[in-house]
Amino acid sequence: MTVTGGRSGSTTQNDKDTGIGQQGTLFIVPYSDYRASVPARRKKAQTEHRRLYDVHSDAARQMRVQLDELDFLDRVEAADPILEDLINTHRTETSIAGVLRAAVRTPEDLGLTQETVIWLDRQLKAV
Repeated sequence: MTVTGGRSGSTTQNDKDTGIGQQGTLFIVPYSDYRASVPARRKKAQTEHRRLYDVHSDAARQMRVQLDELDFLDRVEAADPILEDLINTHRTETSIAGVLRAAVRTPEDLGLTQETVIWLDRQLKAV
């Protein structure tokens, strides 16, 4: 790269103090290149930020779903012995909600929630 202007040869003390001279005139070139690249760098950083935000939002949603499923599984596992007895007693029922209705029990009696019963019935229908 050739820089036009300036003097060739040695620089004076005044040139060194003011940044004019061989080194002073060369620094403006990389700075100008960098300054020219700022809009493109900004756009790239904004795009990446948006992408990461979307990934984060999706991951947070998936983690909430998995946490809910773990909670449901823990509750079902804890209520399993009682549920199994009730299901054996009320064999004609086709859902957990039906078994609980037939046994005149509430989900809370077994340590379950209404949401857990609905979730479990969906899981059983999917099988």
